[in-house]
Amino acid sequence: MSFVWKKVDEKLKGQIEREAKKILDDFSDSLKKIGEGKLKFGSKRKQQTREEGEGRDGKEFRKKFLKLVPKEKEGYVIAEKGGWL
Repeated sequence: MSFVWKKVDEKLKGQIEREAKKILDDFSDSLKKIGEGKLKFGSKRKQQTREEGEGRDGKEFRKKFLKLVPKEKEGYVIAEKGGWL
């Protein structure tokens, strides 16, 4: 699929807005036909949180994890600061 950029005049812009509104309105109408009861999701559990345990020795995990990171120094992950900050 290829896309060609072109300048959009006010007439075409209005046409695009009307078509987009029609698509959204049609979709909204379709959702109304489904019925609210069928759109529910999730699960019911007896217990929503897990019990805290003793845990395991993380030394082996730490070794494997540090092998995967790009930069590491003295057992700590060196992460770069995001450019947007």
